Amino acid sequence: LGTTTAYVEYGSWDITALTNSKLDYWGAGIVQGIGPMNLYLSGRKYDMLDTDVTAIMVGMSMDF
Repeated sequence: LGTTTAYVEYGSWDITALTNSKLDYWGAGIVQGIGPMNLYLSGRKYDMLDTDVTAIMVGMSMDF
């Protein structure tokens, strides 16, 4: 196995011109290297207009 990377993230976008609100999000993920491949799993939770949305992403990238 290759390197393992874990991360957390936070962001806030001021979109008051569109919705009179702001968009906040936070997330976390992990990336595992296996040879020329990277496998990843990440999730984000978005909060806007008192509504929460959760997004989960799983995938792979490969160097050619």
